[in-house]
Amino acid sequence: MPLSSPMPQEARERALALCLQVAAEKTPSAAEQERLFAELDGLLFGVDEAFTQWILDHPQFRRIRGRLHEVRAEYEYDRECDLARALVAAGDESPLASFRSARWYEEAHNFELQALAPFAPKRVLVVGAGPFPTTALSFMQAHPDAAVACIEIRAEAYTLATQVARITNCEALQIIHADALTLEDFSDYDCVIVGTVVGVSEAEKAQVVEHFLNFVPASTLLVIRTAIGPGKIVYPSVNLKQLAGIEYRVLTDPPQETFTMIITDRRERDN
Repeated sequence: MPLSSPMPQEARERALALCLQVAAEKTPSAAEQERLFAELDGLLFGVDEAFTQWILDHPQFRRIRGRLHEVRAEYEYDRECDLARALVAAGDESPLASFRSARWYEEAHNFELQALAPFAPKRVLVVGAGPFPTTALSFMQAHPDAAVACIEIRAEAYTLATQVARITNCEALQIIHADALTLEDFSDYDCVIVGTVVGVSEAEKAQVVEHFLNFVPASTLLVIRTAIGPGKIVYPSVNLKQLAGIEYRVLTDPPQETFTMIITDRRERDN
């Protein structure tokens, strides 16, 4: 959505007001949250660094940033639950046509599939699958010969993801109901992808990154999603200082301009 109206300063102020509103103590209804986040997402699309930094540095925003990330994570989870239930009720993928983020998901996954293609992973684990395990499903559909698994901590999401996999003809998807931070053996996989909202607060995100750096074998491709640009307003981001001492690459120009992949290369640790 282009920023033709309101003018940029008014847009920044409106985006800040929306952040404050959704992070208020009383959580809006699901329909109201959808309206507020849809407007906020529209305002944040395609903005420059100055626009983003003005919000990130604003004292009012800094006080509610952690709360906003929590609300956004729950919002994303709830809307994916609603979508998964709709898919199950329909018995097919037709409800995707009215899902606001369907095109965004498709563009993001195409971008990521191209980025992973040179590594040709065959045994993939997705951490933080959610009720609609779209990352795992898109990889399976693009690479039918690959073995794909995902980990989901919530029982509700685990059940829905299992049903969605069946509806999308991906019955071979292995869905593990577990807390990924209790697992220490990832030797079965040649690629591990850690989701954007696996760890929402700064402390949680740091713990998540440290866990996978410690326990994913150096020979396994470790990919960590992180917020970038205006995405830092609504999503958690990885502190790149945690990656000091290893080779890594942050993918530039993701289609949504809000989150991207960090591809790490830790093979030298085996030497």
